[in-house]
Amino acid sequence: MSTESIKLAIQRLLTPEEFPSNPHCVDLSINSWQDWLCLQCRTTNWRLKKRYVSTPGAKRKCKYVWRNTYECDHAGHYRDRRDENLSPGKRRKRDSSFKCDCKAKIYISQTPGSSNVQIEYHWTHSGHSECNDITNYMKTTCH
Repeated sequence: MSTESIKLAIQRLLTPEEFPSNPHCVDLSINSWQDWLCLQCRTTNWRLKKRYVSTPGAKRKCKYVWRNTYECDHAGHYRDRRDENLSPGKRRKRDSSFKCDCKAKIYISQTPGSSNVQIEYHWTHSGHSECNDITNYMKTTCH
């Protein structure tokens, strides 16, 4: 990776995107939405939370051909799954969880008869900053 591309990547990470509305809605072609998602993954780790694909031949009218829901990896709450009966000396030592109930989500869907994909981007992160993931990005990108 060249020095210039590293500088641009760091600048992108340190200057979070802001949109005029939350959620930000955009229509993209069927071929370009994955590139848009990859661009968003540079600052935040997005997890595929739910995937819906309509079943052909269903008698009801389907709202979507398919729909994917992505959520920030900081979404949700920490669940303590340790054995309560285990003595404290035998328990593993671990860092605190980074789960902070972040509400940032991305809904990507295609409606029947459309060649475009609709993206509903809830871009405001709560409880953490997008830039928290800069070290993860630099580890995975700058080999």
